[in-house]
Amino acid sequence: CSAALADAGVDVTATTLDTRDDLRRKYGEEAAARFDRLGAVGGVDATAPGDLGGAFDRVVFNFPCLPVAAGQDGQNPDSKVADAAALDANRDLVRRFARSALAVLAPGGEVHVSHKTIEPYKWWGFPDLVTDAEAGLAYRGAYVFDRASFPPYANRKACDRASFTATDAVTYVYAGPGDGPGATLPPRSDS
Repeated sequence: CSAALADAGVDVTATTLDTRDDLRRKYGEEAAARFDRLGAVGGVDATAPGDLGGAFDRVVFNFPCLPVAAGQDGQNPDSKVADAAALDANRDLVRRFARSALAVLAPGGEVHVSHKTIEPYKWWGFPDLVTDAEAGLAYRGAYVFDRASFPPYANRKACDRASFTATDAVTYVYAGPGDGPGATLPPRSDS
């Protein structure tokens, strides 16, 4: 998504836990070239991003998932059902990300988390997963994640080159405290 946004003229700070060499090894030269073109910052842990040089209007985490062996991403390979320990670990990843996002979010900024909505992923507990853990973020709503809006985006599993379908995904939007840039979604109404 970062490449598509940058190509559209949006000022983007792309980060990844992997280094450039990790990306090349896992996903090939094209990924390493994209890293270079974006001026991406490698070695950034989404749960403890450190100093990235400022506050951001949007902090985005598309399809958060801890890497596990064989690219299963927390599913039991025999049943395609979520592994309970992996499910809890992934929920914790999202909660820790939300806390860390507050530290780099500009006043009134937003946190966007794209995630699948079918089993076993719906068991993660979105949208409440973030708001339950973080009093500083208010849930605004969600919109359908359309990867066609972000060419050349290709979603990948955390440990291998395999892709996964994202036709059943949405992006959850949470607003941070304070006044800031225009909202992606209007505040939720209880009526």
